[in-house]
Amino acid sequence: MKYETREQWLHEIAKIINGTLFKRRTIRGFSVKPLNLKKVQFNMAYSPNQRIKAHAHDGGLDVKLGHIGLCHYDYKVAGEKFETEIFITPNLTNQVQIVGVLIHEMIHAITKGHGHKTAFRWVAEDVGLEGKMTATLVGKELAKEIRKWLRKVGKMPHKKWIPPNGRKQTTRMLKVVCSKGCGIIVRQSRTSIENYGTPFCPIHQEEMVVVE
Repeated sequence: MKYETREQWLHEIAKIINGTLFKRRTIRGFSVKPLNLKKVQFNMAYSPNQRIKAHAHDGGLDVKLGHIGLCHYDYKVAGEKFETEIFITPNLTNQVQIVGVLIHEMIHAITKGHGHKTAFRWVAEDVGLEGKMTATLVGKELAKEIRKWLRKVGKMPHKKWIPPNGRKQTTRMLKVVCSKGCGIIVRQSRTSIENYGTPFCPIHQEEMVVVE
């Protein structure tokens, strides 16, 4: 079956996660049970109020983010009650990683109130997530299982997306002052200073200096 949207695909993967990783059982006294997916909305999008800054590197273009997934559950805004919203950032392309983020966020919804400690850690480690709990990685065995799901569900209808920068970076102008302290100040680009030097103070007739 081919899916028209990323959200449909995530919902289908979530059903598999529910039926395999989140079967009813007890882990260290914590009762695990599948999520009610009718009360969960999945978003392949940057979460509200998330600060996004694009940057270039040797491997291409990416964004600097504080997190790549987020789960909001059982919250109110202006008296209106909302259920669970899961966000996964659209700059990701590795589907195993995307599913790993989905599992991480679903665990938050299952272990409400535990943050990244106690029950969250117990469930995360039990299902095969590894590393730092605030930024978990998919373990080797879990990765094998996820690849089986991907063969069954098919490719995610997704292309990496990074928003355009809000404004173009402008040339940084350096402060140039008179060394005699007469108060005359000018602004000059670093390139201009390197090519032509700093101007002369019109009062003291001495070359002005850069203040970094």
